[in-house]
Amino acid sequence: MTSHSAFAYREPAALSALLGLDWRLRGVLTDAELGAALAEAPAAPTLRQLQRLGLVKAEHGVRPQGGRMRLWSLEAALRMEIALSLAALTGVSLTRAARAVSDRLETVDRIASEVVETGCCETAASDVREGDLTRALDEDEALERFARNAVCDFLSRNRFKDAARPAFLL
Repeated sequence: MTSHSAFAYREPAALSALLGLDWRLRGVLTDAELGAALAEAPAAPTLRQLQRLGLVKAEHGVRPQGGRMRLWSLEAALRMEIALSLAALTGVSLTRAARAVSDRLETVDRIASEVVETGCCETAASDVREGDLTRALDEDEALERFARNAVCDFLSRNRFKDAARPAFLL
């Protein structure tokens, strides 16, 4: 988190202005946006479980009407997407899938950053080979292919290419 975003989270008027931007541009999601963006919308206990396992950490912002709200970085959303997809497609517990991703956070974050920055998703679907799903739980190379595919699905489903930048950001 940059000092600029930390200020925006602590200052209600700044947070309100930030939340006026499309989440795909601001890189931070509210709970509602996170639920809509992920393929498997996580319930509150699931989010707490992923936090306890060390996979993600929520930021907190001050609401204009008082109180705090949770905010999720795009990085956290992508980690959740990968873990939730891995659990759903392999049939293992969410704890097992989240640990597989947590054990390789550096690799997962690197893959996610590359895909988001370059938008290179054309070959991702063909990169997932037969048997990769179960191997992704234990093998780095298989998890890399799976993570790339999951991030591409996330970007495509949420139409990242269609996010229009406001005129003052052009």
